[in-house]
Amino acid sequence: RRKTRQKALENKRAEHTIVVKVVFRTKETHMLNDKHVVLLVDDDQEPLDLLEHYFERNDYITKTAHSVVEAIQKLDDTLDLVVTDYELPIMSGSDLLIMIRQRFPKLPVIGISGLRFMNGNRIDQLFDAFLPKPFRINDLRESVARVILWASGVGEPLTRALSSAK
Repeated sequence: RRKTRQKALENKRAEHTIVVKVVFRTKETHMLNDKHVVLLVDDDQEPLDLLEHYFERNDYITKTAHSVVEAIQKLDDTLDLVVTDYELPIMSGSDLLIMIRQRFPKLPVIGISGLRFMNGNRIDQLFDAFLPKPFRINDLRESVARVILWASGVGEPLTRALSSAK
């Protein structure tokens, strides 16, 4: 039973990987060395390292930043995805999101945070996807696949509250 279950999980992972790679291939993008580029933003080194490891293991080129100011310096048209912590020093992840929407309105942004958002303060809805810390790797995988499908023109559009921000 255990081997059958493990084999089924491996098959499911393989199918998911294939779907994500096919979707990426249909998206018009500026790939570097046939790999997609993700900008990871977190002021805490440990989650940043974990995210970097996950994305590199899945054939992404990663750029990292520890602040909004550093992230802004690394924004360019080679990026396919941004994953940012919400709670950052000086400026927040939503400040970064506003700047991204102004310069690159179609660039998908996933927000992450250890904060628990209360009723009426739905900052999580501003992002294309939002993950509360701690999150499972499967949740990250599903969020990445969903925003990539959206960015490639496949699937339902997501709430993009700041897409018209100037």
